Amino acid sequence: MEALEISVSVGHLGGSEESVTVSRFPYAGEPIAQNKFLGGTVLHGCIDCYAGIVAQNRPASTPPSQSLGRLEMAAKSKEASSGNQHSGSTLDMVAGTSTCFIGSIPSSTSPIPGLWGPFNQLMPTPVYAFGQPATGKLFAELLEETGETFESLEAAASTAEEDANESLVVLSKNHMYYGDRHGNRSPYGDFNMDEVRLAGSNADKGAKFAIKNNHTLQYYLLIEFLVFQTKQLVDRLGPLDVVRVSGSQARNKRFMRLLSEFAFYGKRKPEVYVAGGNATYSGASAGSTIASGKKSDTKDKVFETKPLSDTEKKVLQTKYDFFLELSSWQNRFRQAMKGI
Repeated sequence: MEALEISVSVGHLGGSEESVTVSRFPYAGEPIAQNKFLGGTVLHGCIDCYAGIVAQNRPASTPPSQSLGRLEMAAKSKEASSGNQHSGSTLDMVAGTSTCFIGSIPSSTSPIPGLWGPFNQLMPTPVYAFGQPATGKLFAELLEETGETFESLEAAASTAEEDANESLVVLSKNHMYYGDRHGNRSPYGDFNMDEVRLAGSNADKGAKFAIKNNHTLQYYLLIEFLVFQTKQLVDRLGPLDVVRVSGSQARNKRFMRLLSEFAFYGKRKPEVYVAGGNATYSGASAGSTIASGKKSDTKDKVFETKPLSDTEKKVLQTKYDFFLELSSWQNRFRQAMKGI
């Protein structure tokens, strides 16, 4: 660091014209030093899963002369907020290989069971953190085990819906999948938890329509599980105003529809945005934006989709109620077996 003429002081923000001393830990993505040798700005780092969250809270542009201390000023002034920053209760969801969540609930300052926090070191406002392990890996394993691709699974799913004139939500109502294949991170923190499958083949015999392609059924049930577990977690935060989703899974419109219309929909429906670009790339882009003052090339788009039908809502809510029972039952079972 010294050879590159990089000087870093924890709890101290340098500046192009003046220095600012602060008595706190720097926020993620906050400028902490100038690189005189290479001419760049050093930002306070974070693990890769939070890179997309830093990106989703990036400024549209930052004048270089104000880059060091921008987040400090933003924490003190509402006028410093940008187009990507929102007041009220917000949730940032980065869904890639795993899924990481950061929830900012201004009215809540107490611990919430099953979530981590509140922390005041990451962002200008206290946040809660929680996550799901290996969610993207679950999709990768499904593709490997079935020999399918996302395109072939989606094509088969659409065909099944067109043939039955009904959605997969309804067609799969007799089946259920609990997918903690790689253990549970939140809300239980129990990595002994595992998969549970509730087959509905016998019940399907009396149904007017059912999903005949087993790969299609597996694909949908995996999506449904992730939606249910997301709802189980975000419901603990209370009603949300804004949700931003990034990562590879944000490109799955079927998944995003159920998240937007069911998982995130509490007492009110939040604005749901899909953050542009790969989450890690977006984080790097945000760092470049803060350091250089240039406009970012990543954009957030409002996610718009078809509302759920009354039947879909009823099926999802009924299955979700049983999902909560199944989730709690398995956790109690695992804990009981540990004690023997």
